Amino acid sequence: MKKKTLLFISILYFATRVFNLTVIPIFNDEAIYIRYGLAERLEEVSRHYSLLVGKEPLMPNLYAISGLLFNDLLFGARLITVIFGFLTLWGIYKLCKKYFSQNVAIFASLIYIVNPFTLFFDRLALLDSPVSTIEIWSLYFTLELIHKADVRKALTLGTILGLGFWIKSTSYFYFFLPFVALLVYFIKQRKFEIDKFKMFLISGALTLGIFSLLYFDPLYKVLVEQRKIYTYGVFFPFSFPLSIWWNNILFAFSYLFYFQTPLIFLAGLGGIIALIKRRDLNYYIFLLWFILPLLYMILYGKMPTSRYFLILSVPFVILTGIFISKVFEYKKLFGIIVLTSIIAVCVIYNSFIYFVPIKFPNLLLGAAKVDTTQYFHGFPSGYGVMEAINYLKDLGKDKNITIIVRNDSGNPEDAVVAYLYYNNPNIKVLPVNEPDLKDFDSLKDNLPINGEIYFVSRGAYYVGLEKYFISEKKFLKPNDNEFIGVQKLKID
Repeated sequence: MKKKTLLFISILYFATRVFNLTVIPIFNDEAIYIRYGLAERLEEVSRHYSLLVGKEPLMPNLYAISGLLFNDLLFGARLITVIFGFLTLWGIYKLCKKYFSQNVAIFASLIYIVNPFTLFFDRLALLDSPVSTIEIWSLYFTLELIHKADVRKALTLGTILGLGFWIKSTSYFYFFLPFVALLVYFIKQRKFEIDKFKMFLISGALTLGIFSLLYFDPLYKVLVEQRKIYTYGVFFPFSFPLSIWWNNILFAFSYLFYFQTPLIFLAGLGGIIALIKRRDLNYYIFLLWFILPLLYMILYGKMPTSRYFLILSVPFVILTGIFISKVFEYKKLFGIIVLTSIIAVCVIYNSFIYFVPIKFPNLLLGAAKVDTTQYFHGFPSGYGVMEAINYLKDLGKDKNITIIVRNDSGNPEDAVVAYLYYNNPNIKVLPVNEPDLKDFDSLKDNLPINGEIYFVSRGAYYVGLEKYFISEKKFLKPNDNEFIGVQKLKID
């Protein structure tokens, strides 16, 4: 029966994630990851090029490999995130079954599957869903080591944490949290256990060893500088920036309340209350994985988008599973009502994601609505991008063309490079730095140009090239004035 339950949960997960997987067009950051992953895989000199734009290299590489394997860059890349989401689901089920109950494992897994917050990001080729995988398995193996010293589990934890450093810097949380959990354990037990302490040292040493392979890359210093954009310095909280902290609290509330649906949010709060009453060490350690990352993001968050708060959804769905289980224990009918109500609301939300994603932000309020809008409006959204790429690809089927783009990050530039730079013999893509484009008179005589020349623009931002190019095609984005422009060089 338990195997059938797990099989059902697995099938349900993949059905919800893979269905209509590319309905949302390629998002700005997805284009970045795919472009630089392809560069590492296909350029003559293989380097971690994603570090140049402040992105760790593991996921861009996996996205590129899968995209090439499926001959569909977007589908293949997103399928990798779906797989990481499944690993997260598996971790939730395994942890809940061992440290809570079978019912909590089932309920938490179901909530993870239907939660619009997790469903949305499990279906995009971004870095944040994979961080959730690091989160849940770091918690699981931390609890395992606290209960019993085991070298193999220590090495497994160290490997997981080390890979986290190659995914996204948010994973740094989970390097420190196991040591905090061990300290809590020692305080609770009122004794120091050298064997367990050694296991955590082994884990930490392996993590740092794996991280060192990235840290000593000459390009890593570029990533360190880029990271300053998203977080404040170590001593920033001592200036007591109360207004920033308050805003970050409001951001956290908006994302967790509206994106997860209010019912999941309220049920999760009920789960917190249920755990606190139990006064169990395992439960307190579990809450560390929710409270400390939340506290860090409130104190240090500089650009708190919904993606950065996604890691809080994992403990939240477990808390929701705990609450539903408690309600079932109290009265089965009430439990059925609560579970059915949550699933029904989530199905409504998710139907928008599947069929009319551009209207999905209308279901949300506050910061959650504003943040989600970027996936469907303005230049970060992918509307018009693939249409322009396919148009240019058709032009290059039977003649040579050269495509010029600004050497910039995001849509449409990175997408054009990703889809047209490699393996298109008739098409030459030239990413050119903006200052050089502004001096086009000097540039054009030195360009290795074949055939007709096109410039792909981000809306009406032509970099002063209007006098050289004539607009040939505009691919409009829905519901706003943005577009992807294809301009053709005028013939003298």
